[in-house]
Amino acid sequence: MRLIGARDGRDGALTIHRDVDLYSALLAAGESVTHATTPDRKVWVQVVRGQVTVNGDAAKAGDGIALEGADQVVIGATSGAEVLLFDMA
Repeated sequence: MRLIGARDGRDGALTIHRDVDLYSALLAAGESVTHATTPDRKVWVQVVRGQVTVNGDAAKAGDGIALEGADQVVIGATSGAEVLLFDMA
C-alpha cells in the first residue's frame, strides 16, 4: 500500500483538505495486503481493475466496498489488480 493523499501531506502524499488517508496498491494474483485501521474510522475500497477479496468478500473492477468498525482490512488479489483504499473519519 502506498500513501498517495493525506490531510497533512506526509511522506510526499498530496494534501487533501479532509480527514482521509488515500492509499493505492498494485497486486499480482495471489498477493495480499493488510491495512490497519481503528474501529472509529470508515474504510472504502475501490477496485480499479482486476478481482480481489476484501475481508473475504469478492469484488471486481468497478466495485466498491464500505467497511465500518473494522480494525484491519485484508485485500487479496484473485487476479492482477489495482485498488484504492480510503481511510476516513
